[in-house]
Amino acid sequence: MSLDASLDAALRGAAPLVCVLLKIELPGHTILLVDGVGEVTYDGETYTGEDEVYGVLDSVEGITEQVGTEAPTVRFTFLPATLSALADITDPANQGSRVYVRFGAIDPATGLLIGEPELLFLGELDTAEVEAGEASTVIAFDVVSAWERLFEANEGRRLNDKYWQSLYSGARGMQYVTEIQRDLPWGYDAPRPRVVSDTVGGVQPGRGGGSPIGGGGRDRLLDGVMGNFL
Repeated sequence: MSLDASLDAALRGAAPLVCVLLKIELPGHTILLVDGVGEVTYDGETYTGEDEVYGVLDSVEGITEQVGTEAPTVRFTFLPATLSALADITDPANQGSRVYVRFGAIDPATGLLIGEPELLFLGELDTAEVEAGEASTVIAFDVVSAWERLFEANEGRRLNDKYWQSLYSGARGMQYVTEIQRDLPWGYDAPRPRVVSDTVGGVQPGRGGGSPIGGGGRDRLLDGVMGNFL
């Protein structure tokens, strides 16, 4: 998606007034923060420099667009208003809350956003680290993208007959598939997946019983095929 034309023009001008808009949709409260003082209205919602319940935004780390081998993440730091706010915002129940990070420019004359802010990152709250000091307490949040869900352990949801039956009652496509292990690559430069081991119906191929060719028949067939290439 291309950058909004009005926003692009403003950023090309001399000393544009830029801002970061952070929206966190907690289960019982939506945090709308702008990195600075004052108020900014976007999509009918008002972003302020301080949330009256939880506190203020301290910083958002740089966000870059690139091709990599890891699921993208963004970290931002937060200054809680009170100890109660600290306990509430780091509650494990908030993990998975939707987070939006937008970048925009403000017209100094009107205080309004110029064009459409750019959505830099859309993800969900993952982990929180609390750094308590004598002067202040800072919470560092990691926000992960939807790709992070690919790392969740769901081994039983791949080639498992019982799980397949729960989705498609009566389907028999997985009834003879057992003990299959595959490499699961991640990233653009990862190797192609390969089967590490495979047992069909509890019988190794070529060992008789489960082989449709009969005992040893599959091995002889493979030997004959390979012989054509030697």
